[in-house]
Amino acid sequence: MELNIQTSAAQAHIQLYLEMASEALQTGAWDEAKVNIERAEYETGKVMNVTGR
Repeated sequence: MELNIQTSAAQAHIQLYLEMASEALQTGAWDEAKVNIERAEYETGKVMNVTGR
């Protein structure tokens, strides 16, 4: 399956948001972690729509 540019960007965003969430959790910034996890979930939805999964 060939990924388009938007899907590739979404995958990069997922990784970035999860890394940011991890850092926030390590410092106890729970609200910031939650926001970044929600952002990652949104980007995951984009990928799932394109891939049909």
